[in-house]
Amino acid sequence: MIARIDHVSIAVRDQAKAEHFFRDILGAVAGVGLNDPTSKFFWQIFSVGDLSRLEIISPTGAGSFLDGFLQDREGGVHHITFQTPDIRKAMDYLEMQG
Repeated sequence: MIARIDHVSIAVRDQAKAEHFFRDILGAVAGVGLNDPTSKFFWQIFSVGDLSRLEIISPTGAGSFLDGFLQDREGGVHHITFQTPDIRKAMDYLEMQG
């Protein structure tokens, strides 16, 4: 059902500080990134090792969907994205499992 973990997304308050940590200290390689003005957040993908990827997400203004998540914490794992060959089959199976 699950082929692999596509990426782990980490929400942070300070994008520059997080980028410095993952890139300069841990040796992650920065990839594509984008500012989403509609949802008021910035995301950046980092490659770590062979196929492992991290996504760092941070709010870019008041009213970001991340406001509630970061309200009482500096950051943390926001979500894990799984890759599956058949999303409908995976959804049906998960629904059957409750």
